[in-house]
Amino acid sequence: MEKYVNDDAIKLDCGNLCCPRCGDAFGLHSAGVEVWGRSHDAAQGLHVSINEVEFKPALVATTDLEDNPSSRRQGISVRFWCEQCAAGFALTFAQHKGSEIVTFEEHPELTKVVMKYMT
Repeated sequence: MEKYVNDDAIKLDCGNLCCPRCGDAFGLHSAGVEVWGRSHDAAQGLHVSINEVEFKPALVATTDLEDNPSSRRQGISVRFWCEQCAAGFALTFAQHKGSEIVTFEEHPELTKVVMKYMT
C-alpha cells in the first residue's frame, strides 16, 4: 500500500481536495470515516466506523485498535474514491507525541469496490 507523506501529497484547488494519484480536484467522493480513541498507550479503546461498503452506509463500534493510524493515541481515517482514476484512498490523521501526522494512503479494498461499480 503506497503512502503519500510528503508535503506536496495533500493539495487543494479552489478549496477542493485533489486526488493524490491523478490530481483531479473535482472528482473525489467521501466513502466513510473511522475514529479511534484511547488513553495514552492503552491496549484498548474505542473504534467507530461509518462505512459505505457497496455504497450502503453502515455504523460499527468496537474496541479493536488494530488499524489505528496512530501507534500511541487517537487516529482518524477519512476514505475517498476518485471518479476520474477509480482509486480509493484514506486521508489519515495520527496523533503522536504532540504532533498530528497527516498522510494519504491507497485503500485497495475501496478501489476494488469502486472498480466494480465503474465498469
